[in-house]
Amino acid sequence: MSSTACFTTGAISQSSSITPALAAPPIMCLRSAPCSVSAFARGKVERTLFMLDWLENPALRRRCHAGLNKGEQRHALAQAIYTFRQGRVIDRSHEAQQYRASGLDLVIAAIVYWNSIYMADAVAHLRAQGEIAPDDLLTHTSPVG
Repeated sequence: MSSTACFTTGAISQSSSITPALAAPPIMCLRSAPCSVSAFARGKVERTLFMLDWLENPALRRRCHAGLNKGEQRHALAQAIYTFRQGRVIDRSHEAQQYRASGLDLVIAAIVYWNSIYMADAVAHLRAQGEIAPDDLLTHTSPVG
């Protein structure tokens, strides 16, 4: 069954997106179903098109790397605050871990807020002193760390 037939029969809606689970189903689970085979093939085509776009488009690579760097900075900050780079969690119960994670998110949000305010004040002070602080360079700064 082709992907067109799957859309026509309603097995896959046209408005839905192909999830990673459909794009790469478990080996033994869904590969025998006709719609899964066509969804798997469609996922491979979409992945190939993305890779070609990735190779041809330096702006896309920069945006993706910037997003990855932000995530890595946030993770490093959380690791420094929570485990102090020891890599262990002392809380055993799920509830205690949830409280700890919520508190960690609150602390990280406070740090990012304070850094954002401080960086804005520092740039305003530099510009008041006559120093050059170009906006295109400020886009490379991050309040996370």
